[in-house]
Amino acid sequence: MAEEYVQDRELAGRLREIREQVRTRSEFLRSIRQKEDENLLYGDRDVRLFPQLRQHLEEVGRLWQVQEQPFRSRLPILGPLIAWFRERWNRISTKWYVLPILQQQVHFNAAVAQTLQDLYHFVQTSSYDLVRRMDGMFYPLDHEQAALHAALQDLRAVLQDQAGTLKHIQQVEEQLASQQASQQEQLTGLKEQQARMEARWEQRHQELAHRQELDRRGLAFLRMKLDRMLARPGPGEAAAAGEERETLYDHDYYRFEDFYRREEEVRGLQREYLPFFQGRKNVLDLGCGKGEFLELLREHGIEGYGVDLNEEMVCRCQEKGLRALHGDALQHLAGLPDDSLGGLFAAHLVEHLPPRVLRELIRTAWSKLQPGAYLILETPNPLCLWALVNYFYLDMSHVKPIHPQALTFLLEMHGFQEVEVRYLHPVPEGVRMVLLPEVPGSAWEEMAALLNTNFGRLNDLLYGYADYAVIARK
Repeated sequence: MAEEYVQDRELAGRLREIREQVRTRSEFLRSIRQKEDENLLYGDRDVRLFPQLRQHLEEVGRLWQVQEQPFRSRLPILGPLIAWFRERWNRISTKWYVLPILQQQVHFNAAVAQTLQDLYHFVQTSSYDLVRRMDGMFYPLDHEQAALHAALQDLRAVLQDQAGTLKHIQQVEEQLASQQASQQEQLTGLKEQQARMEARWEQRHQELAHRQELDRRGLAFLRMKLDRMLARPGPGEAAAAGEERETLYDHDYYRFEDFYRREEEVRGLQREYLPFFQGRKNVLDLGCGKGEFLELLREHGIEGYGVDLNEEMVCRCQEKGLRALHGDALQHLAGLPDDSLGGLFAAHLVEHLPPRVLRELIRTAWSKLQPGAYLILETPNPLCLWALVNYFYLDMSHVKPIHPQALTFLLEMHGFQEVEVRYLHPVPEGVRMVLLPEVPGSAWEEMAALLNTNFGRLNDLLYGYADYAVIARK
C-alpha cells in the first residue's frame, strides 16, 4: 500500500511537469499569434511586411534620376528672353563643372535604388520562407499540443480513478484495522477468560485432590474407630458409652486434628485476631490444640497460655516451648480470679459444648476478663451448607452448629458490648456455581440475568463463608 501511494505521488509530479510544458508552449504560440495580429508577419505580405520601407522604395524609384530644371520667368514679355539668357549663361559658366557630378549622382542613385529594390525583394522572399517554415513548425506543435491535452485528460482520469481506488483502499484498511482491534480485544478477553478458567480448574483440581486426601484420611480414621469398637467388650460392659465419648479426646482425636487442620493454615487464618490482644497480658486460649494461636502471641510479644483437654496436644505445645495446661477448659476458667484475664480466645470450641455448658462458659468468661478486654469465639458457619457437609459433620465430637445471631444474643445477654460478627474463610471460587454469560440485546439476556440472580442466592446459601467469629468487649 505504501509503494502504491509513492507511485501515485510520482505520477502526480510527472503530470505537473507535463502541464507546465504545455503551458509554456501555449504561451509561446500565443505570443506568435499576437504578433500576427499586430501585422508584423502575416496578412497581405506585400503590404504588411515593412510598409514604410515600401513607401521609401517607391519614393526612391521616382527621385533616383536627377534632371536639369529649365529656368522660367514670370514676366510676360521679357521673361522668355531672360530665361534664354540665363540658360545660356548657366551652360557657359557652370555646366561644364556640375554636369559630370550630376551624372555621377544619377548613376549612384540608380545603383542605390536597384540595391534597395533587390534588398526589398530578398527580405520579402526571406520573410515568405520564414513564415512557411514557422507554419511547418507550428503545425506539428499544434498537433503535439492537442495530443498533450488529450494525454493530460487521460492522465487526469486515471489519477482520479486511482485517487478513488486509494480512498477506497484506505477505507478498507481502516475497517480492517478496526476489525483487527476488535478481534484483538476479543482475543485478549478470551485469553484472560481461558487463564481464569485454567486457574479455576487448577484450583478445583487441587481442592479435589485435597478432598480426596481428606476422605482417605477420614476413612482411615473411621476404620480405626470401627476396629476399636469391634474390639470393645460386649453390652454387659458398664459405662461403654461414656468410654466412647472419652475416646474422642484421646490420641485418636489428635490424629484427626492433624489430618484436617494443618498448623500453617491455622496460623494464617488466626493472624487477623492479633490486634485485639496487642498490649495485653495473661491472654487465655481455651482449647488451644496444637498451639497455633499461642505461637502467634509469642511472635508478637503478647503474654498468653492455653488449656486443652487432650493431653497429647498439650504435650505438642510444650515441645514447642509454649505454656499449655492439661485440663477441662470450663473448670480452669472458673478457678481463675475475677478480672484477671487480658483476653480470651477460643477457636472451634463452642460447637463441642452443649447449650447449658456454652451459657456457663460465656457467663464465667465475662467475670474473669478485665474491663475493656476482648472475647473472641470462632466456630463453623451454619449459614453455609458446604461448610456443614465438609467440615462440621466430619468431626464426630461436634455437638451442634450455632447460629451467629444466637451466639450474639448470648454474649449481649451476659453483659458483653460492641458485639461484632465477622464472616471468615470464603469457600474457594472453583467450588461455587459459575454464572452464565449475559449478551446485551439478545433474547437470552433477561433469562441469563434471572438465572444468575438465583445462582447468586444459591452460592450465598451453599457456598458462603465456612466460618464466622464473634468479637465482644467487656
